[in-house]
Amino acid sequence: KLIYLDMFMIKKMIPVGIMQGRLSPPQGGRFQFFPKDWEKELLIAKEMGFDFIEWIFDWDNYEENPILKKDKLPKFIKSVCADYFMEYKLSKIVLERLRDSGMRVVIPFLEKMAIKTEEEKKEIKNILTSVSWGNVEVSLETELAGEELKEFIDFIGLPNVGVCYDLGNCVSYGHNLLGDIKLLGKRIKEVHIKDRKIGSLQSVYLGEGDVNFKECLSLFKEIGFNGPFVLQAYRSTDYLADAERQLKFIKELWN
Repeated sequence: KLIYLDMFMIKKMIPVGIMQGRLSPPQGGRFQFFPKDWEKELLIAKEMGFDFIEWIFDWDNYEENPILKKDKLPKFIKSVCADYFMEYKLSKIVLERLRDSGMRVVIPFLEKMAIKTEEEKKEIKNILTSVSWGNVEVSLETELAGEELKEFIDFIGLPNVGVCYDLGNCVSYGHNLLGDIKLLGKRIKEVHIKDRKIGSLQSVYLGEGDVNFKECLSLFKEIGFNGPFVLQAYRSTDYLADAERQLKFIKELWN
């Protein structure tokens, strides 16, 4: 009975990671960045109980990012968030270099790079389909509501291209989170965890905004989503305690 219970609990667990830079002091007034002392951050994340770190390919000093040097990165790094594309247009050459890391590639189309026209969708599709992705998964993070996002992913038509669904962002846009999750289903390959109020771009502690985490996590289980979750939540000056507190919030709610 004890063995069966242990197996059941293991099966229920879900990998929870944290975005790179979230366990480091602010850098240049920014809370999300590629930290100079990234190796130290890996140790902190492991000690805290995170399952992995999502690497950031930032737009500043990107030429120095180890991921482009084809250095052998620790196995604790499972995915790369290409914040580079928050500043620069989508590029086949850059995507191929990120693909060569072998990690899931998250592409944000947010803020000034948000998708607004059908022409932009066609251009994105043309670039993504021109890359030989092999077994590498690609997750698109957008400001599109569920129905339009579903149509866009289906329009791209690549089985390894899906959605990075950001709960905090989507609730702030006024999207129907539960409706989106049901609609997108297996297209969701990764979930960014943060909390916000409807209409506000300011993150708050998990559970203090308008994201109904209990219902969302229950629905993720229902659609068979098994991870990963990536913590991208509110951080104060006591950012390490914040990360620990919010990791506990998600793990306890999931389990």
